[in-house]
Amino acid sequence: MAVTAQQIGLEVLQALGLEGKSVTGIKIEMNGRDPVTLEVSMLPERSQVVSIIEIIKRYELVEKPE
Repeated sequence: MAVTAQQIGLEVLQALGLEGKSVTGIKIEMNGRDPVTLEVSMLPERSQVVSIIEIIKRYELVEKPE
C-alpha cells in the first residue's frame, strides 16, 4: 500500500525543522550518484519577502536579441 504525504508529512517537516511554517509541498530527489536535492514550496509572510522585492526592483526583463 502506498504511503501518502499526509501520513508522513508532519514527520518530514519536523525532521527538516519546518514544522509550523507555511509549507505547501516538499520534493526530495535522489538519482544515482547525483547530489540529493530538496525543493520546498511555501507561502511566505510579507515580512519574509520584503527584502526580495528590493532585489527584484534592481533588474528588468528585456527581449533577447535574435
